[in-house]
Amino acid sequence: MRNKLGLLGAALIVALATPLPAAAQTRVPDAGMWGLGFKAGVSMPFDDALSTAFDMGVSLEGYVTPRVSIRGQVAGTWFDIKGRPFGGTVSPMAMTGNVVYNWELGKWHPFATGGLGVYRVRFDENDLNSSDTKLGVDFGGGMEYFFTRRDVLMGEATVHFIGDDRVTSARSDYESRYWTILGGYKRYF
Repeated sequence: MRNKLGLLGAALIVALATPLPAAAQTRVPDAGMWGLGFKAGVSMPFDDALSTAFDMGVSLEGYVTPRVSIRGQVAGTWFDIKGRPFGGTVSPMAMTGNVVYNWELGKWHPFATGGLGVYRVRFDENDLNSSDTKLGVDFGGGMEYFFTRRDVLMGEATVHFIGDDRVTSARSDYESRYWTILGGYKRYF
């Protein structure tokens, strides 16, 4: 009986020490991987004549190393005009390219990001439509939480600086800087 218990104990130790296929898989993210994400949240303008608004976007990231990725993103927001003698909306559409650096802390991956973009701002002021296009930069950071090996929930805060800090419509001009606070989902493949 003792030999059987000893043999069973040895088999249990060997079984626990043997790596399972899931443990032998490569890290996520890793060089050569891609991430496709969707984010939504709020935009907060620096201009008092614009109201806080809904923001959403989609991104595609390519990983150069496990820690560094290049991200392309398209996002848009719709600010309502307030406190002016006319109503309407100011709607920036951002097409940005960023470098993202992430730190690995188990299931949690904090990250920092910064990049350049083209911002096309559309204005609808009492049915007078116009637009302004400028180059800009954005900086921010956030956190990813891996709830499966390749699926993450994420949060991100970013500040956008557009052109010379003003955008001009056919009727007026506005402070162009704004913050975004977004949450979303990303899938690695």
